[in-house]
Amino acid sequence: MTAVLYLLAFLSGAAALIYQVTWTNLLALSFGSTTLAMSAVVAGFMGGMGLGAWRYHVVGDRSTSPLRVYGAIEIGIALSAAVLSYSFAHLPPVFAAIARELPGDVSLTALRFVIAFALLLIPSALMGATFPALCNTLIRTPSNVDQHLGPIYGWNTVGAACGAIVAGLFLIERFGLSLTSRWGNALNLGVGIAALWLARTRSASATPQVSPASSSADLAVPTELPFRITGVVLLLSGFTTIAYEVLWFRALRYLVGNSTYALSTVLVVFLLGLGVGGLLLRRVLARGMPERDLAIIQLAIALLALFAIGSASYVVGEPELKQRFSVFSVEVRNLPWQSRLAIHAGLAFVMMLPATLFMGLSFPLASRLFLGDVRRLGARIGESYLLANLGSISGSIIAAVWILPNWGTLGGTRILAMLNLALGLMLFASIRVRVPGRLVWSGAAIAAVMGANLLLPSGFGSFWSGNANDMRIAFEEEGDLATVRVWEMIQDPTARGMMIDGNAIGHSRSVLSPIYLKQLLLAHLPMALDNRIRTTLNVGLGSGSTLHTLGSYSELETMDVVEISDAVVRGSRFFDESEILEDPRVEVIVDDAVHYLLRETDRYDLIISDGKQNEDFSGNGKILSREFYEYALERLEPDGIFIQWIPVGEVPSDFRAIIRTFCEVFPEAETFLSLPFSFFMVGSREPVTGRPVRRVSTQRMDDDLAYLHIDGLDGLRAQWIASKSQLLAEVGPGPINSWDHNILEFTPYRDGRPMDRGGARIENLNLLQRAHTRRGSAARFSFMSKSSHMELEEKMREAMLAAFEGQGAWHQSLLDQAGRIDPRGPEAVKSRSDWLLRGMKQ
Repeated sequence: MTAVLYLLAFLSGAAALIYQVTWTNLLALSFGSTTLAMSAVVAGFMGGMGLGAWRYHVVGDRSTSPLRVYGAIEIGIALSAAVLSYSFAHLPPVFAAIARELPGDVSLTALRFVIAFALLLIPSALMGATFPALCNTLIRTPSNVDQHLGPIYGWNTVGAACGAIVAGLFLIERFGLSLTSRWGNALNLGVGIAALWLARTRSASATPQVSPASSSADLAVPTELPFRITGVVLLLSGFTTIAYEVLWFRALRYLVGNSTYALSTVLVVFLLGLGVGGLLLRRVLARGMPERDLAIIQLAIALLALFAIGSASYVVGEPELKQRFSVFSVEVRNLPWQSRLAIHAGLAFVMMLPATLFMGLSFPLASRLFLGDVRRLGARIGESYLLANLGSISGSIIAAVWILPNWGTLGGTRILAMLNLALGLMLFASIRVRVPGRLVWSGAAIAAVMGANLLLPSGFGSFWSGNANDMRIAFEEEGDLATVRVWEMIQDPTARGMMIDGNAIGHSRSVLSPIYLKQLLLAHLPMALDNRIRTTLNVGLGSGSTLHTLGSYSELETMDVVEISDAVVRGSRFFDESEILEDPRVEVIVDDAVHYLLRETDRYDLIISDGKQNEDFSGNGKILSREFYEYALERLEPDGIFIQWIPVGEVPSDFRAIIRTFCEVFPEAETFLSLPFSFFMVGSREPVTGRPVRRVSTQRMDDDLAYLHIDGLDGLRAQWIASKSQLLAEVGPGPINSWDHNILEFTPYRDGRPMDRGGARIENLNLLQRAHTRRGSAARFSFMSKSSHMELEEKMREAMLAAFEGQGAWHQSLLDQAGRIDPRGPEAVKSRSDWLLRGMKQ
């Protein structure tokens, strides 16, 4: 019977994590993905669980069958969670309508917290009530406390770890968020039915009852700690545990990246440590001095936390180790995805497991010392759960919005370790009986923690896996959402780049890279297609190059930018292009782009989106989703233009999915291919062709197009490759990318190794080339005043594709043909070819 109840606790924990993962992602569509938005969801979820545990005794203590109450709670979770999951699809427009009426960001933040709490209250409160309900079912005597409290917590948390890995690595990819939550419904329903069946078949004599004649001494759970001290430990250890999670997830990004696979693996290891720690409680209690052991546990957490962050820093800082273990090493990135995942798990185990084992011991041990009397079991367990969750809520918010931006992962871990050290010393001082070795333990802990602090470096090493001697860091900030770095070359400080979590997002003009080239084209291409554009919105700021290029067009009246990270805005100031931020036409909005488009009512003539995809860079799949495109279309003027950049090296299946998604939303679409690797999709309600195009270029446009080896405005428009109907005919039917089923979060990790990218580029280029050959003669000249530019681009594309495929002779033959077409002569073609081949190596 006991083993069956432990199994139910395990399955219930798995369901709870499935809900947390899916609901957090679903609510992000309404609330946005900023730190405060995500904190609102965490606060609503954990706050509801704490309240449910706290108020459980009101109903549970009155029942003669705690198991029946537990079964009813699980069924209640299944039903309320099913209704809530269904309601998420209707929430975005409702939330947006309310948000538009509220003045100021503070009110919007408060609204997120209120709505998240209201939505999540019933199911999360029921989830929280399951812990005291199971305790009431199994615990009737003080000996039962020591026997069952740790396993109930431990198996529930191990179940949560399994729920996280099953949802994060399997269910969401295959079924999407909404259907994955149904698996949670099924688990809760099954657990509830099993519990009710057990309650029905279990005889009344099988349930140990508290005898009315039992004395207080028989039912007391003795402790030598004041309850208020134990309550403080519950609160602050909950704070430090979740704060460590926030900081270490960021620290491990330096090694494992932030792909969905990597982050799911890290979360699983963290939860496993907590769960296994809870399972060890019985052995700790057998030592006979739980108060002393709780103090030692806090001291051990302090020391092992410093070991955790120090080990991560050491691996990042040692070139040989970084080459073998860091995902930013080409050697690691070229491994099969299963091997990379095993490395991620190994790093997480070595770094976090020792500390999390002690964290997992802390909560059930402190809860045991908080009980006082088993007759108040439900109430006291509920109170301990509430205190721990209140600490967790505050820890998640404070760690993300204050500790991390101001102190970083290393400094923040130092602060938290000192807090655990203080808790341990406070506990030793508060024990009401003599504890042998108290001073020795305290002195040794102080010396060890202080020594470990001195050994820690001042910061993490660089993500950079190239020759670090050629470059230096000009700006670095561990922001609440990502670590932003700006590097510059020592020999040429004007050559700069910006990285987010180790992934390049922007370069200066002095760096010949596809990134900078597409930054220019994202501005010039739409301006060449329609000379009526007056208002623009950039999704993302980066180095500011695209915005700076737009600023050269004097006819533009407003240029808004929505950027999710404050740190990116500050980092952009290190680029010369940041002078555009002083232009009165520019307004920078720090917000989640999806949420901004949903909430605001302003309309634009042009929206520019720069969706970077990387096998170890999670998150951009959301701004390549159907919902994002729908919100963007709503914010366009009737004849407004939306332009999306996609790298040609995208995983072929994802490349097709992005095209399908884009074409499903935008009634009209034309696409452009700029060699070597940039693909642009231009969408609108109205046809993109037949518009009043720009006839006279600006000086900045002439300079940039010459830099890009493009022959003026006609040469720029000749980058056209295919229309919507041609692309869809070639791409064929298949999945699209949506918020609910974000396939782009998964396939790049499995199929996007750098060693495979060359093959992906060739496959995608061939697809585009086939789509191009489907066109009719009317489409051929829809953009062009002279056909020679189109013919020249066709030859150059064929020539470069031949070069990619290693057909040197055919490549040269096609270049010779292009040289006879180009009015600038063969030398211009050769110069452009050499330049493109250099770009291929970037």
